[in-house]
Amino acid sequence: MCGRFAQEHPDEVVIYFKARPDAWVKDLGPRYNLAPTQRAMVVRLDGDGVRVVQGLRWGLVPGWAKDPSRAARAINARGETAAGK
Repeated sequence: MCGRFAQEHPDEVVIYFKARPDAWVKDLGPRYNLAPTQRAMVVRLDGDGVRVVQGLRWGLVPGWAKDPSRAARAINARGETAAGK
C-alpha cells in the first residue's frame, strides 16, 4: 500500500494551528487510508495571511500532464529518473 497515509483528529489540528476550518473540514472525521487523488486535510495561509484548514487533492500532477488523473501514477516515481520523465 505505497503512498497511503492516515489523518486523525481534524478538530485538534484546527486548535493546534489556531486555524479557521473550511466547511469541508467541519464534517470530517478520522481517515485511515488516504490514497493519491483523494482530498487531504492541509493547513495553509489564505490571501490575508490567516491560517485555514482545507481539503486539497493529494498527489503530484506533472506540469506537462493534460489530465490530473496522472497524479495516482506519479506517486511511485523513481527519484533517479524523475527529472527526465
